Amino acid sequence: MIEHRLDNGLRVIIEEMPSSTSTSVQMWVHVGSADELQTERGISHFFEHMLFKEPEHRSALAESVEAAGGDINAFTAFDHTVYHITIASRYTHLALKALADAIQHPAWSPLELEREKEVILEEWRRFIDSPQRASATLLFETLFRKHPYRHPVIGELKTIQSISIPQMKSFYRKWYRPSRMTLVVAGAVHSSSILKKIEKDFSSFSKPVSQSPLKHREKEPVQRGFRAAFRRRDVSELILNLCIPIPGVTDPAIPSLELAASVLGEGGNSRLYKRLYLKEGLVNAVSASTHSLRDSGIFAVTIELKPQLAKEALRSLSEELRLLAETIHEEERASADLNIQSELLYQRENPEERAHHIGYYFDSSRDVGFEEKFYRAIHQTSVTEVKEEIRRFLLKPESMNVTAIVPLNYTDQFFSSDSEFRKETHQSIAEGLQSLQPQPKKRKSQTEKQQEGVIASTLSNGTILLLKYRPHAPIFSMRAFSLGGLRYETKENNGIFSLLARMMTQGTKTRSSIQMAREIEGIAGSIGGFSGRNAFGLSLEALSQHWPKATDLFFDALTEPAFPEMEFERERDLLLEDIKQQDITPSALVGKLFTSALFANHPYSLPLLGKKETVSRFKRSHLESLYGNLRTAQGLVISAVGHLPTQEFQAELESRLESWPEKKVIQPRLSDPAPPRSTAVHAVKEREQTHLLLGFLGIRVTDKKRYALQLLQSILSGQGGRLFKELRDRQSLAYTVTPQAFDGIERGYFAIYLACDPAKVKRGVEGILVELQKTKSGPPKTKEMDRAKKYLIGRYELALQYNRTQAHSYGIDELFGLGHEETDLYPEKIAAVSLDNIVRAAQDLFDFRHSVLATVGPRGIDPSEYQALLERTAN
Repeated sequence: MIEHRLDNGLRVIIEEMPSSTSTSVQMWVHVGSADELQTERGISHFFEHMLFKEPEHRSALAESVEAAGGDINAFTAFDHTVYHITIASRYTHLALKALADAIQHPAWSPLELEREKEVILEEWRRFIDSPQRASATLLFETLFRKHPYRHPVIGELKTIQSISIPQMKSFYRKWYRPSRMTLVVAGAVHSSSILKKIEKDFSSFSKPVSQSPLKHREKEPVQRGFRAAFRRRDVSELILNLCIPIPGVTDPAIPSLELAASVLGEGGNSRLYKRLYLKEGLVNAVSASTHSLRDSGIFAVTIELKPQLAKEALRSLSEELRLLAETIHEEERASADLNIQSELLYQRENPEERAHHIGYYFDSSRDVGFEEKFYRAIHQTSVTEVKEEIRRFLLKPESMNVTAIVPLNYTDQFFSSDSEFRKETHQSIAEGLQSLQPQPKKRKSQTEKQQEGVIASTLSNGTILLLKYRPHAPIFSMRAFSLGGLRYETKENNGIFSLLARMMTQGTKTRSSIQMAREIEGIAGSIGGFSGRNAFGLSLEALSQHWPKATDLFFDALTEPAFPEMEFERERDLLLEDIKQQDITPSALVGKLFTSALFANHPYSLPLLGKKETVSRFKRSHLESLYGNLRTAQGLVISAVGHLPTQEFQAELESRLESWPEKKVIQPRLSDPAPPRSTAVHAVKEREQTHLLLGFLGIRVTDKKRYALQLLQSILSGQGGRLFKELRDRQSLAYTVTPQAFDGIERGYFAIYLACDPAKVKRGVEGILVELQKTKSGPPKTKEMDRAKKYLIGRYELALQYNRTQAHSYGIDELFGLGHEETDLYPEKIAAVSLDNIVRAAQDLFDFRHSVLATVGPRGIDPSEYQALLERTAN
């Protein structure tokens, strides 16, 4: 890692990752929402939105990055604002030029400010509608009484509406100075040459004559009493947080608390998961974590559960917290340490994550070596030290805060008032803590030459193996695919594949679910089932040094799932909760409305998770029967990519699979869905926004138009795309507008998603139709086409940095009959698409006589009004 300070004060940190295919360039500005004045709350986030706006050359720079497949984005937090671009390494110079220009020469356009203000207000409405955001807001309001961390990063409605250009200029002059910024570059770069480029690009970023004094954040007083608060929202289950203030990230206690959080509530082998979820069945989800901020931090346990179980769950949670201080074992500490340390290894696959880690730890400590010291401290922390810090910070009721988001229609004594809630939660925690007792203060290396590219083989029983050696990071990914999923379901068993995917790792004939979780986390890996519309399977990520153990776990889950009765009932109940939550989440519900209307009687019309009526009827025997039919080598594809001894690994896989049966799976006999007559469907949800999907039947995965349609989707999407420019930038109709597409074994769909103020729905629909009609009327400009091609090829190269992406892509292409070679041929097939191909694809697809508009929110569009819009646009 190279650290350098430019003459103007800008700090530069560079980490070379020679084997990566991409580079991440990130500007960390050391100002966040916690630094704002009362009259400017939300300005940090607002300024983040404005940075890449006008003038025209700025737009061209941003488009050049996006056209090369790069990803331009930014985020604002309490302590910092970060602008980041990730791009294929060959285009690193474009990323630096765009970022340098934006940071040094912000535009002050009143028109752009007013347009973006509308966009941010749409984002604020989405923020208000989100139960998770409501939970986080209540948590910070309760925990912080004085410190500005109590205020949401997005700001307040009245201040967002009042922000002006003079305020923006003043904020920029105060905070956006080279000495208050750090540029982080990670990826396939050479430090010496990239430093010269940085010095040139930032040459006009002059050091100010004088530094304006900085506002000091108000210090949070020590909490001296138990706090509790709840809010009612339209949610299906209770979201409950137990939060305890802890020091900032640089405090010596944090390594111990990180380990405590991991042992207590991170993953399926954690104490809370095993007790509250598996053993006692009190919760549907549970996690524990530390949130380390610059000035202070939070130790938080979050649970999702039925409201009537809150008291019992709090009591068990508190008791487990107490037991952690008494009985934490070295094996638990070592397992937690391994999982935390593995973060550093997984970062070697992803320059964006690596740059983020570098930037975060430097921003928090102002020490470029702090990250290494922090992870070393975690590794060297003893069980005794962890116990001491647990007792010092986590076992004092007077420092605890309980917050909850409660379903609107649920009432009992527990949630009758804030004072009653405080009394009941305090009592439950006290009961859990009351028995507190005082405590005294490598495998053999492979020498064979590894073959490059995909090694494909077919076993005698029909299983296809795809292996690829990639030595750039000491990790690997593996996938098993078979045809299945929604396409194999009916109205009578809708959701069975979703449940089957959840159950694949919940115990085998030789391992319980707890053993499975403990063993996979013990090697810093992850394993899980998946199910989509056309495919079903199992995924694994693990460190390469543990490949024999990881492979054993993978094949135990794949070949010998036991579907234990207790785990089955829990996972079924959890799936039912997810279905209930989906039905009250507008962005999810609009998708269900859309596919139901578009696909009619085809299985694609069914909800991907299933329906309450069918899932509630499932029994364990149904899964056994289904998997018994699926358990065959015929049609099975296994792909693995990573730092693996390919010859030894292939031999291991072959020995594992040679005894699998060769029976055929009965395939469903389906034809393409019939194009629907144009219609509009609506579901009323009282929210701040209306969510809509407008779309058409799409194509099959084998259709030769798929590449033209991907280019058309790219032309419409992104910050340089037609939809974004017209509907968001020019008309300020929405915060989010984006195309969505799904290619199926039968015809899928192509749709546009938009979320906006209910009063803007008609204008939003009309705007989408106008842009779609333009694509049918004539070819895109050569510049648009070149941008789209560079974008897709660049995104392809970015995606290839992940082993999991390659393992999935090779496997799914093979499964669908395209051949794994299709993955590597992608760039040349995109490059071969012509302008006429785009027009023909749009004309084939966007038939306004056969479209569906689905809306969810306070207001939609009735069918007759939609027909009128269609006719007006078509004519």
